Amino acid sequence: MARSLSSFKSQMNRINNQLKQAERKAKQSINNYNRELRNYNSNIRNARNKINIELNKLKRVNNSTKYYITSHSIHNLYIQIKESYEYGNIDAKLYSDIEKENENNLELANVVLNNEEVDNSNINLDQSEISDILLNISPDLKSRWEGALYSLNPNNPEAARHFCTSTREILKVLIDDGINNEEVLKDNPNCEKSPNGRTPSRRSKVIYAMKKKGLSNDLITEFAITDIESTIGLINELSDGTHGSANKYTINQLKSFKRRFEDGIHFICKYII
Repeated sequence: MARSLSSFKSQMNRINNQLKQAERKAKQSINNYNRELRNYNSNIRNARNKINIELNKLKRVNNSTKYYITSHSIHNLYIQIKESYEYGNIDAKLYSDIEKENENNLELANVVLNNEEVDNSNINLDQSEISDILLNISPDLKSRWEGALYSLNPNNPEAARHFCTSTREILKVLIDDGINNEEVLKDNPNCEKSPNGRTPSRRSKVIYAMKKKGLSNDLITEFAITDIESTIGLINELSDGTHGSANKYTINQLKSFKRRFEDGIHFICKYII
């Protein structure tokens, strides 16, 4: 009897210890979740504050270029997406990435159109988050991106133009060459065509590629298309000297170029390619 009682007490102690351990793990999981939620909400608030600041700056610019107009178009689409997200219709991570795209777009628009200075001390021109991503697609893309970063030297008066020229080639490989024309036409023979009337337009390619990724939301697709067109439009304008690309940008301004295009390429690789 004494042995049975001792065995019973031992089993109860083990059960109690297991329950306490499970309780500690549950509390830790809740604490971790709450911490992540606080950090996420804090990041959202910071991003929205930054967006409002950059938007107010941009509104003071007297400009009618296509780049200025599309920058506002991106923001207007973001506002609609934000409303949809608040109704629970859009994934939180996707929304966060869209918000970052809009923030970066407004920041660079102010650098280019308003000659704004930005505190980018946290950005390192020698490091990149997308090199490995591009390497997985093509070693040539990785090399092109590293060459683009190398050109971002504040002593190079053509830094922005050289950087944009390399980036344009990367976008061409990713979108124009990377999305198969025949697959797009097979999926939708009546899709919008490029000026030659035979191949799908860039818009048609993006729509098809995002649908393959499971993203058939028209609002998100339109945001992605406008975001890409704005980026390419800026590249073309800088290359043509529309914004006085020969002027020397400061190191912090060049870092805004890096952030805008780096995050933009990451967005394309994640949600389109």
